[in-house]
Amino acid sequence: MAAYKGGADILRRLYSCGFNAMKTLLRYKSLRYQAASWQTVRRVAAKVEFHFGELFPRVGFIVTDLETDSRAVVQFYNTRGTAEQWIKEGLSPQNDNVLFAQSRNVLLTPSRLGRCKKDNY
Repeated sequence: MAAYKGGADILRRLYSCGFNAMKTLLRYKSLRYQAASWQTVRRVAAKVEFHFGELFPRVGFIVTDLETDSRAVVQFYNTRGTAEQWIKEGLSPQNDNVLFAQSRNVLLTPSRLGRCKKDNY
């Protein structure tokens, strides 16, 4: 069986159109779905991420009643989840650095949390 020789030509055409294989490809879709246990049809927003070097895409689903576009729905719930995680981290007894820093009006990001010590303030 002869080897396929058109691969380089296909890649050349893709790159000339702006395709970048190293860049993560994101797609957002919305659909209506009703599980067997649900009484009504609900909206499901989906986010599909294609990462370079990975065989399967990463897929996330959010069941919502928001009627905005799918990208805004995913962004809203991701932001909300991040805020809830920060609150959870701030209220845990192991992480008293966060509470101390908040009393000094210092904005902490998750990357700075590991480096914070009370004696720095």
